[in-house]
Amino acid sequence: MLVTAIIATGLLVGQVTETVTGTDDGCNHVLTVNLQSNDGKKGQFIVSLFDGPKSFLKEPVATRFLPATTTPRSVSFDGLCPGTYALSGYHDQNSDGKLNTNFLGIPKEPAGFSNGARGRFGPAKFDQAKFEVTGDSSYQLLPVGKIKKQKKERKKR
Repeated sequence: MLVTAIIATGLLVGQVTETVTGTDDGCNHVLTVNLQSNDGKKGQFIVSLFDGPKSFLKEPVATRFLPATTTPRSVSFDGLCPGTYALSGYHDQNSDGKLNTNFLGIPKEPAGFSNGARGRFGPAKFDQAKFEVTGDSSYQLLPVGKIKKQKKERKKR
C-alpha cells in the first residue's frame, strides 16, 4: 500500500538584514534579501515587497528581478519607511515573468513568503508573512520552496 505525502523542500532560503542610509525623512532603510537555491541556474528570481494586507500579492511597493546565474544572490529594497512589510518570491524557472501553477492553482515553480509563511488552500496571508522594518533588526527567513510529492511504502501491522 502506497501513501502519498506532500513535503516542502528547502529550495529558496532568504536572510534579511537592515541598514540605515541617511536621509532626513525617516524613509531611509535598506532591506537586503539574500537567496539560495538548489534548483538550477535557469530563469530568474522575482522578489516583491508589500506594505499592507490590501495590496498583498496585488500591488507591490517594489519588485526585483535577479538572473538565477547571479552569485551571490541578493536583492535590495532601499528608501523604506519604518513599518510593516511582507515579501513574496519565486524562482521563475522558464523566465516567462509569472508564477506557473497547475490546474488547481498550486505553484509548479519554487515559491515562498517571508517568515516561511504558508497558506492553506491558497497563498499565505499578509499577517502570516509580515515583519517590521525598524532599521536596527535582522532575522532569517525560514526555508520554503516547491511542493513535491513523495511516495512512502507503509508497513502492514
